[in-house]
Amino acid sequence: PFIDPAREKAFEEFLGKYICYTKECKTDSDLFLLNEEYDAFVCGSDQIWAPTFFNEKYFLSFVENPNKRIAYAPSIGLTKIDDPYVKMRMAEHLKGFVSLSVREEQGAEIIKRISGKKAQVVLDPTLLLTSEEWDKLASPSLGMIDEDKPYILCYFLGTDKSNRSHALAMSKKLGLPLKVIPVFQRDVRWGQKILTGIGPAEFLTLIKNAALVCTDSFHGTCISILYQKPFLTYERFKSKDANNQNSRIHHILRLLGLDYRLVEDTNAPYDNPFECDYSDCNKRLEEKRTESVAFLSD
Repeated sequence: PFIDPAREKAFEEFLGKYICYTKECKTDSDLFLLNEEYDAFVCGSDQIWAPTFFNEKYFLSFVENPNKRIAYAPSIGLTKIDDPYVKMRMAEHLKGFVSLSVREEQGAEIIKRISGKKAQVVLDPTLLLTSEEWDKLASPSLGMIDEDKPYILCYFLGTDKSNRSHALAMSKKLGLPLKVIPVFQRDVRWGQKILTGIGPAEFLTLIKNAALVCTDSFHGTCISILYQKPFLTYERFKSKDANNQNSRIHHILRLLGLDYRLVEDTNAPYDNPFECDYSDCNKRLEEKRTESVAFLSD
């Protein structure tokens, strides 16, 4: 990974400013004592239910009262669960939820199959906030970029070289510089503008000001959608990869009618990348947001 002390500092400042923590829980007993303090426990979101990283604490195993257990938009990530032991344990814990939701249709199907439980499909929590609400958390300005000059923002969590090559090709085609949020040390070798010290607040501002966003990140895609930016989303995993988690990307793009923003052939140019119509997407997003908030209210 790319070592960036300034990024660590930016994250710490953001978390210290906006996140309210419990006391640190180091043992099972510490977690169990929380039952006396809280009216409800919500687990989610992201891939806390990925079978490759099974941890019963992410299924709120320490919460005594099933009515206090709420699953909001966790992701299983994979298309199937191969490990029979993990499958059995997940099924046991899922049956202990009264309020059960997941982030993708595929996750709901797996839950139904292994536990018989019906899970409502809800939006990732990042999409519950509007861009105006996210603006309140964004960095007001960034000295590292000239915000008046258009740029393509690149944020790749995967290692696929062809995705990076395609982004470079788009840069040349459009005559716009690439600005890269580095994830791996090799990202420095792009020969592009490498951005350091990027925490959540800076991340929001970079996407908001970009002319185009190129990413294989689920949340990079979500924030691009909220700010109604032209974006290109790439598959992070090969289709034959046993740990393929591309379903998350496919689901959100299909749900919001933005399938055409997925780059399926990195050897071909993407024509008219700036033509990104959000009118239908906005209607779908508002409907799904209403359903998701209703789940939490209930």
